[in-house]
Amino acid sequence: MMLRMYLRFAESMNFKTEVVYLLDGEEAGVKSASVKICGHNAYGWFKTESGVHRLVRNSP
Repeated sequence: MMLRMYLRFAESMNFKTEVVYLLDGEEAGVKSASVKICGHNAYGWFKTESGVHRLVRNSP
């Protein structure tokens, strides 16, 4: 979910993307990924997005 969000945002900004590393989850989805994003001012948009992102779903 997060990987797709970053890839689509980068493509909408006309940045070039390359998935460098991808580890699938045990049951479904993606457990870990590294993406290379190149383009004019790409660093300015993504400089605060380093590190671990965790997605937590709360049941209603």
